[in-house]
Amino acid sequence: ELGPAEKEALADKHKVLGNDHFKAGRYEDAVMQYTECVRINPNGQSVTVYHTNRAAALIALKRYADAVKDCDAALARNPSCVKSMMRKGRY
Repeated sequence: ELGPAEKEALADKHKVLGNDHFKAGRYEDAVMQYTECVRINPNGQSVTVYHTNRAAALIALKRYADAVKDCDAALARNPSCVKSMMRKGRY
């Protein structure tokens, strides 16, 4: 069992990969990496970022209902997350 710091570090590696995929336009791959972040560290301090990033990739794939769910999950953890509010408000 990984401790909190190890979970955060491992999830962050997947976040970096997800960001790279997103920048390259590989949105499905980005979604998979951000999903792995949430799976590894569902209660970590960065989970809002993982949901928000995955929402952006889902929007790029025109999977709006799924993107709204991720925005809702992010906002449940951090009600002042501006990126999630903006992404949710678009769809």
